[in-house]
Amino acid sequence: MGGISVFKNKTANRWYSISSMVLIITGAAFILYEPIVNNWIIPRHLAKMYETNLGAEGIRQNVIAINTQREETITRNFDFSEVENLDAFDITASIQTENVIGGIYIPSTGINLPILHGATNENLKVASATLKPDQVMGEGNYAIAAHNSRNPDKMFGSLRYVELGDEMYITDKNKVYKYTMVHQEVVMPERVDVIEDVENKTLLTLVSCYSWDGSDRLIVTGELTEVIEYTDAEQEIYDVFQPL
Repeated sequence: MGGISVFKNKTANRWYSISSMVLIITGAAFILYEPIVNNWIIPRHLAKMYETNLGAEGIRQNVIAINTQREETITRNFDFSEVENLDAFDITASIQTENVIGGIYIPSTGINLPILHGATNENLKVASATLKPDQVMGEGNYAIAAHNSRNPDKMFGSLRYVELGDEMYITDKNKVYKYTMVHQEVVMPERVDVIEDVENKTLLTLVSCYSWDGSDRLIVTGELTEVIEYTDAEQEIYDVFQPL
């Protein structure tokens, strides 16, 4: 009988050890899931998606199609009520290439994103997006939004580190528009005036959440300083935008 008791005790201890190990592994997986997704899986997923290879002609055709279907695209792409905070990247999200109209690059922070037409929830999951339906690159106040990110190397996670005088570039792969950062502020979400045109100024305004709860907005503004033919852009700029 004593042998049976020892056997039962060993079996119970074994199951206790296995159960403890399962709980530890499950807990570790739960804790590590978001950092692994945000810092390893998603960066590779996004890098692959950003290689749209549309080229200047593909982007031009997208813009023509968007303008042709203007009423439909405005209704579909500028309803901001459905935009959600980006608590964690969605590994199932994908770029709708028909919405790609250009790219943005900020050398000082490494921000390098496609620009999509319309700040929809789906567009903002994967890239930056325009905030006004009628805006044209290199004219007025060209406004772009992207999510803040717990991974500072993705989306507009490093936008807060852009400094006065930093260069910011956008392109449609026909021309490159160079802006110089002149202003940064944090405002409440209702301050839509920050993306409106300003008389006698040609601006680029970048918008992102500042606090993680989405209660305020970081605004970074640049003034246009140069317009360059894409093929004449310096090598770094040319190469960064080449995958578009």
